[in-house]
Formats: sequence, structure tokens, C-alpha cells
Amino acid sequence: MNTRSLILTAVACALLVPSGLLIAQAPKAAAAKPAPAPKATVSKTMLTHGTISSINSNEVVISEKAKDGKTAPKTFMIDKDTSKVGPLQVGDEVTVHYKSDKDHLMATSLVAKAEKAKPAAKAPAKK
Repeated sequence: MNTRSLILTAVACALLVPSGLLIAQAPKAAAAKPAPAPKATVSKTMLTHGTISSINSNEVVISEKAKDGKTAPKTFMIDKDTSKVGPLQVGDEVTVHYKSDKDHLMATSLVAKAEKAKPAAKAPAKK
């Protein structure tokens, strides 16, 4: 063998041997990692519309119209984090964004339906 072949062989071995050692150690390092914690279940935000039947600082009850045309009451819990937009009074139309939390529905947002603006009365024409 000539000198050039020996140098190339030595360089190749010098590069391959450490990488082989790292590959051999990789499974040991992976085994040492702790198992990932189970992901917390994230409840999906849902949306519904209805007419407010009753409202207080802890809950709102709406009459929700079903697909068959019948109305059914639906109760949502309210807390300090619940966003409230517009006047919320009994008889008002409302959109409720909510999450299902175990055995109750938690309102995340209550949005009053904007009333249609009434056209202003026309002023009498001047003569």
C-alpha cells in the first residue's frame, strides 16, 4: 500500500469509529429518558343559540330550539372567566360558547344577539 491509501484509510476509520460508538450508545440514552406524561384531555368548545329563560350570577338557562322544532331548556354554569357581551336579560336571544366539564356545561362566552336597528322616522318635508 502506498502512503496515500494508508492516510485515506486512517481518516475513514477515524471518522467512522466515533460515529459507530455514538450509534451504539443512542439506544441506552433513549432508554434513560422518562416516559412522557399523559396528555390532559382538552374539552372542545361548542356553540348554541337560544332565548334566555333565566339568568343569575352562577348560571344561565336558555330555551334551545331542537331540529324537530320543539324547545328544551339547557343550563350553563357561569364564573368570573365567562365573557359577557351585550345586555343579557330574560327573553333576549343569546349565543353561548361552552365546554362540557364532567357533569355540567360551562359557559365560556355569552353574546347577546344585536337587535335590528329600527329605521328613523322621516322628518316632514319642508315647503
